[in-house]
Parts: sequence; structure tokens; C-alpha cells
Amino acid sequence: MANPYTQQYAQVQASTVSQERLLVLLYEGAIKFLGQARESLGENRLSRGKTALSKAMAIIAELQNSLDLKAGWSGAEDLYHLYGYMTLELTQANLKGELERIDQVRDLLGGLCDAWRQAIESQEREAVASRVPGAASLTGERTRFRASV
Repeated sequence: MANPYTQQYAQVQASTVSQERLLVLLYEGAIKFLGQARESLGENRLSRGKTALSKAMAIIAELQNSLDLKAGWSGAEDLYHLYGYMTLELTQANLKGELERIDQVRDLLGGLCDAWRQAIESQEREAVASRVPGAASLTGERTRFRASV
């Protein structure tokens, strides 16, 4: 049984985090479950591996279903199809026990997760720079200041 305090923490974290950070948490969760699935299936612990694989697939399905294809972002449809491809690959991995398919999906999710992290960091830097006079020197120009001291 899961610790109720852990569950409560997770609920509070999910309700207070930005949508962008929540997206990263979902990617991280799917990547974690795929790692567990890969390890368990590789050790022939089928029940545990398939459970972890199912959890990762559920997260990918949620990511796919949450895309707003009418919002005007040109990449939404491509991302939708990429999620579909991932689901197909994981289904094949589940049926045929092909662990390299899990690795491939994990790599794809890792790339998307990294891209979102970078976008969030860039957005946060811009937000700080717009609110704080002279904040630009705190991001990229800091090293130049230190070097001149």
C-alpha cells in the first residue's frame, strides 16, 4: 500500500505546478516506467514488466489525448502521430518481448522531455529579465562580470 503522505504530496505538487512543469513530470514518469518495464521484462518478471509498460502507455495516451489539434500550433498533429507511433511500438514490445522498442520510445520521450525543460528554463529566464531591471546580467553576462573582478 502506498504511503498516504506520499500520495498527498503528489496531489499537492500536481495541483500547484505549472502546466509546463506538469508535462515534464508526465514525461519523467513515463520514462521511469519504461525503465522499470525494460528491467523487469529483461529479467523475465513479466507481470511487473507489463504493469510498468501499461503505466507508461497510459501516460502517453494522456499526453496524446490532451493535445489541442485546433489550437493553431503546427507541430500538434505531428506530435499526436508521434505519440501514436510510441503506443504502437510499446504494444509490439509487449506482444513480442522486443526490448529495443522500449528503448526507442524511451529515447524519444527523453528528447521531448529535454526540449520542454529547455523551453521552460528559457521562459523563466525571460520572465525574470522582464520583471527585474538588470536581470539580463544575472543570466548570461554574469561570467563576464566575474572575469573582470
